[in-house]
Amino acid sequence: MIKDGSVDNTVVFANWAAYDGTLHIIGVERNLKSSRVRLNGQDVRRISTVSSLIPLQFLSSQSVSFFTSGPSARRKYFDWGVFHVEQQFIHILERYKRLIQQRNVALRNHDKQTISAFQYGLAEAALDIDEFRKNYFEAISSVVASLCKEFSIFPGLSLVYEKGWSERIPFEQALKNKLPSDLSRGYTSIGPQYFDVRFLICRQPVEQVLSGGELKLLVHLLKVAQICLLNKIQTISTVYLIDDFYAELSPLFRVKAQDFLKFIRCQVIITSPDICLIPPNHDCGRTFHVEHGKITSVN
Repeated sequence: MIKDGSVDNTVVFANWAAYDGTLHIIGVERNLKSSRVRLNGQDVRRISTVSSLIPLQFLSSQSVSFFTSGPSARRKYFDWGVFHVEQQFIHILERYKRLIQQRNVALRNHDKQTISAFQYGLAEAALDIDEFRKNYFEAISSVVASLCKEFSIFPGLSLVYEKGWSERIPFEQALKNKLPSDLSRGYTSIGPQYFDVRFLICRQPVEQVLSGGELKLLVHLLKVAQICLLNKIQTISTVYLIDDFYAELSPLFRVKAQDFLKFIRCQVIITSPDICLIPPNHDCGRTFHVEHGKITSVN
């Protein structure tokens, strides 16, 4: 709305009731030049301060790109989970990103002395990031396997962890081995920034085996798995946002998708172009109808 000129400035307020009953008041102000976030009357410098209080999951009809596009969506999925489990993760990840940026500048300038100076710090941060991710990967893989068994779905599903460099070589040595090619490219070609997880069914990539509806259902299951895991290990409640819930799902998959929701304890907000497409068995607290910019409460 700001970009197309409809408004110059916008402010959004929300009340967030934490798991322990604490009420947080959040405000976000945006314009073309800046943004401002306030939490309980205080300015917030880091958006992660608010993000850590309100874990948000989002499912849409475009969510199948999780499998069909590059690895960045899969990295975000896993890093979302690690962020809410390990308090130090975001700080170490930010430190690693700064070091990588500085190393890349040194690579483009062929400054071998500076490159060498970053070697230890990079390796230390990379190993910490890999350790956090690996622990979370093992935990979420177990939950995904349990859900697949519980709902008798996706037999033969397996997850393969790819750390971003060879398992056989220590990271510092891998950096040294790649130095000649990194100098010619002008950027660091290995590391946690290339982390990925492959999803296979009977050793075949899921995007080559499953239909669009099945892929969406699998993404839904993965989101539910994260919510279940977070409920187990943290006293934080998640908000699950779902847009056009039934799009691309067959009648059988719609039932499965509904059943997944019964397995979690969190607030679920579902938007749909047709109220008939809201899951009928879902325990809706309130239903709102929006038409021509006007909001009316249905129940």
